[in-house]
Amino acid sequence: MSGEALFRHPHRIAFHETDAAGNVFGGRVVEHFLDALHHCLEWGGIHLSNDMQARWRLPIVHIEVDFREPMPFATKVFVEVVRLELRNTSLAVEYRVVAEEEPARIHATGKTVHVCIDSETRKKRPLPPELIELATKER
Repeated sequence: MSGEALFRHPHRIAFHETDAAGNVFGGRVVEHFLDALHHCLEWGGIHLSNDMQARWRLPIVHIEVDFREPMPFATKVFVEVVRLELRNTSLAVEYRVVAEEEPARIHATGKTVHVCIDSETRKKRPLPPELIELATKER
């Protein structure tokens, strides 16, 4: 997973996000991924409270995270949305967590896969045009 990020979201590891060893709790990294994705969608003009609730939703069907460096309390990072991979009815999102002051230092990488469903029928549906437009946006 290399290359320029589609979107970067700043984050500072809070005390309540750490485990007994003082490092970020693994499940919190997934929260950071999703938070970055939501901000990326808003940056692209897709407001979840309006668009997704009205016509479509993107439930998660797969999550993976690889931890490379510790992220103790107060670590400043960027959570990057690196790639949006489009399929007919699903979206795979690749993430990278990098040090704010040293972006080449990678703390974690990961991926989430979301299936697009109709809000009313809960059945799979094609990805909406606005999501396709965001994924193919020039950087």
